Amino acid sequence: MYVSQLTSRIASTAHLEFHGRIVAQKHIQRELIRVSSEILQRAFDESADVDDLLDFSEAELFNIAQGNIKKESQK
Repeated sequence: MYVSQLTSRIASTAHLEFHGRIVAQKHIQRELIRVSSEILQRAFDESADVDDLLDFSEAELFNIAQGNIKKESQK
């Protein structure tokens, strides 16, 4: 329902790519916040292995970056 309401606010399809880019950027920001929170939680865990934490952090950030690259290449 909300998405259909958004279409009535967009004057023309000329701005569609601009609005789509904003939605994609906000998604990436939310994913970075989510991953950062997870990394922060794990970093405060004294029993966590630092190498495992680095591996996890790198993999999660790489996944976010890969998702962004795939979207860019589909344009």
